[in-house]
Amino acid sequence: MSLLSSSIILLFISASLCYCDCDIKWPNGTDKALHWWQCGPSPITVYNISILDMNGNPEYPIYLTAPIQAWADIDDPNIIVTNPNLKANVNIWSWNDKDCSWASVPTFGLLKNLNGCDYTKCPINPGRQWISGVIDFSEFQANYLI
Repeated sequence: MSLLSSSIILLFISASLCYCDCDIKWPNGTDKALHWWQCGPSPITVYNISILDMNGNPEYPIYLTAPIQAWADIDDPNIIVTNPNLKANVNIWSWNDKDCSWASVPTFGLLKNLNGCDYTKCPINPGRQWISGVIDFSEFQANYLI
């Protein structure tokens, strides 16, 4: 066997070992609908979240190059939330077809410990209600120099 054919076989074996094909390309229907969950303890319960474009149309996938409206059906049982006491951490996840897992998209701290009152009307009074806010991620876009 020549050195060239050995190299080709070795390359083929390496490529075969690295390739992973998931049974589910987009788990839980995330290719067609928004999925969210409330993490960690919070005095406010979130029942539903809807994302709309600025014309009021449902938006999915979410395009982070333009402002979006976020609507949340919440229950604030017994406290009045005032500025700056509404803190939010936003995590963005991406499905990786190569190793069949979710991967956190690095945001370098830009979406951590946000003041929620910058995005929605505060104070938030007790009770079940829909709150809304406009989120504009375009300020975080990379500017490329040519």
